[in-house]
Amino acid sequence: MSTDTAETPILESHETEPAHAAHSTALAQVAQHEKQLMAQLEAARAEAEAMIAKARVDARGIADAAADALAAELAKTRALAEAEREKVRAAVVEEAEGKARAECGRAMLRLDQAAERIAALVLPGGGGAGQ
Repeated sequence: MSTDTAETPILESHETEPAHAAHSTALAQVAQHEKQLMAQLEAARAEAEAMIAKARVDARGIADAAADALAAELAKTRALAEAEREKVRAAVVEEAEGKARAECGRAMLRLDQAAERIAALVLPGGGGAGQ
């Protein structure tokens, strides 16, 4: 029995060494694979950040172009509105000047008529009080 016990520890020792070596190799492979995955993750993260940065730049460009287009459209609309206001103002001024000329003409006619009546009343032979 003593030989059996003596051989058993030796066998167990030989059996655990290859298992331990295989375990170490597997751990090294897992660690290497984990490093590769971490590198891939970091690369993917860097690529995603670059894509986001590019998207922000693109979005800023689109927003700036839209703002420029809006400003141009507003300027055009304001110019058209100003032209329309000027047209309306010119028409109102022309109409007011026409009314003022007509009223001035009527006033001049009444003034002439009043002057003739006054002259007729004041001058002899005009049918006024001097007759």
